[in-house]
Amino acid sequence: MRRRQATNRANRAEVTRISLADFPLPIYDRDLQTKSGVPKNAINLKRMIGAIMAVLIGTPEYNRRCRLWSKNTIDWVSRCRMRKRSAASVSRTRLAIAAASESRLGGTRALAHCG
Repeated sequence: MRRRQATNRANRAEVTRISLADFPLPIYDRDLQTKSGVPKNAINLKRMIGAIMAVLIGTPEYNRRCRLWSKNTIDWVSRCRMRKRSAASVSRTRLAIAAASESRLGGTRALAHCG
């Protein structure tokens, strides 16, 4: 798993970078969810999110959309049903989405699609 940890000493923040390649998920399909449930990788990501203070999702803009991989992960993770205690901690996690593009709009269309 490609994780990189760094500590920002000035702000006393610990940063963990993850790659979605380490958490492969099938394309979201409600029928698949009904048949097989939410994939373990989505559940593991939701648990990670619940254990931290903030998440920054970075995505390039492709064809006026966020990367399918990013959107698909958000779709799966949002389907996870956690126990009340875990769900409460996830609701306190701050979330930000950043996008980059060569266009003049600089990724704003991807942000609208991803959120």
